[in-house]
Amino acid sequence: MLRRMKAALRDSFVGAIAIGYLLGEGVHQIAIVLASPISQWVQIKGIRWFSPLMHESEVSLQGLVPRFFDGLFFILCGWVLLRWLYYPAEMNAPSAAPSEGDGS
Repeated sequence: MLRRMKAALRDSFVGAIAIGYLLGEGVHQIAIVLASPISQWVQIKGIRWFSPLMHESEVSLQGLVPRFFDGLFFILCGWVLLRWLYYPAEMNAPSAAPSEGDGS
């Protein structure tokens, strides 16, 4: 059953689309994690420019940890799907070495 599902995913390009989506979503989540502190800092500076009496606030990084692990999970799932669909397992067939006593 898994062989039929693998062939269907590979032949209809649904697997390739799923891999692209998973890898893209993973990169997107990690990009959000990297860009969010800068975005928050710019927003805080802009608010202080309009209202200088506003109290100091900090950039929070606690909410970004789950997004980072979500991104890693998506990338890992995409990598596993890529390996399963497009890289077949190597079969170590015994080599047919000629025996020494062949008489040739």
